[in-house]
Amino acid sequence: MRKRLMLALSGVLLAGALVGVGRPAYAHCDPAVQGAECEDVGPTLEDFVDIRQVPPGNTGVRAGRGSFTARCGRNENGHRNSDNFIVAPGVSNGAHHTHDYVGNLTTNGFSTDESLAAGGTTCRFGDKSAYFWPVLRSRAGLGGQASASPSARPSPSPSTGQGRNGQNGQSRRGQDQNAQNGQTQNGQAQDGQTQNGQAQNGQGQNADNAQDAQDQAAGQDQGTGQDQQNTQDQNAQNAQGQNAQDQADQSQASQGQASRGSAQQGAGDEGAAHADEPGGAGDGNVGTILQARSVTLQFRGNPAARVVAMPRFLRLITGDAKAATNGGANARAQWSCSSFTNRFTAKYPLCPRGSQVLRVLDFPSCWDGQNTDSANHRTHVVFPGANGACPAGTKAIPQLRMTLAYSVPSGPSFAVDSFPEQEHSPVTDHADFENVMPSRLMSAVVSCINRGLRC
Repeated sequence: MRKRLMLALSGVLLAGALVGVGRPAYAHCDPAVQGAECEDVGPTLEDFVDIRQVPPGNTGVRAGRGSFTARCGRNENGHRNSDNFIVAPGVSNGAHHTHDYVGNLTTNGFSTDESLAAGGTTCRFGDKSAYFWPVLRSRAGLGGQASASPSARPSPSPSTGQGRNGQNGQSRRGQDQNAQNGQTQNGQAQDGQTQNGQAQNGQGQNADNAQDAQDQAAGQDQGTGQDQQNTQDQNAQNAQGQNAQDQADQSQASQGQASRGSAQQGAGDEGAAHADEPGGAGDGNVGTILQARSVTLQFRGNPAARVVAMPRFLRLITGDAKAATNGGANARAQWSCSSFTNRFTAKYPLCPRGSQVLRVLDFPSCWDGQNTDSANHRTHVVFPGANGACPAGTKAIPQLRMTLAYSVPSGPSFAVDSFPEQEHSPVTDHADFENVMPSRLMSAVVSCINRGLRC
């Protein structure tokens, strides 16, 4: 009898082990919220890579010398929603994940050119443009597997590819998002971008520099004393030093969205407190929203041609929010660490202690010269070639690069918000922009860039 009992117990244990065969190892998720679907929330451990295993070289879109940095804050006022007026206009919760917004204070799923033009802004110099991207969440404390610093765990695969080992085509929530698929971000991809140095935070610049940029539109000369160091370790210094400056800059204008929580770093149980909000746990997005420690919005020049002004109300997207199931053709995810800014990866980077996680989002910059939008939101503005030159028949416009810096928990315990079936794949990172700059300011941006200045 005892022997039969032991055999039966062995059979149960073996069956339990076989059930897990073939399933990927998932990073932190919240079984209290997700229940039986906790395993399917994502991301997987294979979505993370030790940044020291990523080869240096690729650093995104190649740009010219001149640049203009827009200063719009870090979303201190807590302007967030799960809408996207560009790819899902007139729809509430059209994104099924939460976006951070800076710039225009009125941006939501029902925004129009006219409503944005009438709105307030967190940016200087009357820039009412809408800048937005999906939030990053901490999964620390939500259960799941124990984390460790990169130096204390086996080195992850050095692969920087965008696949999910067979998981891409499987939707855990079904394809109920197909209504948005026709609107979601599809278009042109660009490979083999060459190294161009790094995005600068420029947070230490005097306000005089940007004012001088406006004066340029009136034909006034600007000296070359604005030159700043454009080295790779500037990104690290800015990302880490920005915090002190931003503590004194909490007077950004506030909208009703502030009542949804300010999502400051270490805000306790915010993920649970807002579990019922659109784009939250009900859509598979769990954890505490992390506020960016710095947000750099840099408009850069073209290395092969002078830039022309962006038309007012030009709409741009970068990346593919459904790249995990669509494939990587339109993916533009670029992750890095503040101490390794010469290394970009399409995976979540595990950064050494003291280094911040960076999201570098490059926008297309070759305009067709006619349209402010297109059916797929891509063909009216495309990416330059590997040498930075725009294709024939297009005009170079200022190239927007967003650099977002975060302090994250150690180990594989953070994830970007996503559509449910995308399982928080890092390759789905994306961002959106609509230009609502005053014409005088846009002229100053163009003048600054074409003169090779950093404003």
